[in-house]
Amino acid sequence: MEKRIYQGVIAGLLLMIVIIGGMYVKAISKPETKAEIPQIAVVNINEVIAKSPLLKELNKENAKRLQELSDWVDQVNQKIEAEKDPEKHNQLADQYINLTKDKEAFIKQEYERRMQDIGEKITVLIDKVAKDNGCYIVLPTTSIISGGKNITDDVLNELR
Repeated sequence: MEKRIYQGVIAGLLLMIVIIGGMYVKAISKPETKAEIPQIAVVNINEVIAKSPLLKELNKENAKRLQELSDWVDQVNQKIEAEKDPEKHNQLADQYINLTKDKEAFIKQEYERRMQDIGEKITVLIDKVAKDNGCYIVLPTTSIISGGKNITDDVLNELR
């Protein structure tokens, strides 16, 4: 259980990095004229991630996959324990250990891929909401002491 929580925290941090990086690249890539004063938006990335229905659904699906894997491992262990021949017992154990590692790696890769997709979707949405509000630079609220138009609620409304 602690491992899942740790993985969730790491995944959330990775998602924040992807989102912030995407916003920074988009902000610096917009050409400006000297007469134009860029409007700045701020967004609470932690809140957007925590309340994202996309992430909640992904975590729910991932928990289901991990539970299915755990159930499968229990069945496999019963099958291995039922084998009386020590050589066959060891062969089965080795075979299923490798298969279990492969399944775990697949679940992890799929989770990370979908986390990246969610991060990209959130970045695009933040960019859209910012532009709809006349802002072309978006910064995380953790980087701003004051100022900027907070678009967090608008982003959350778009996510729902």
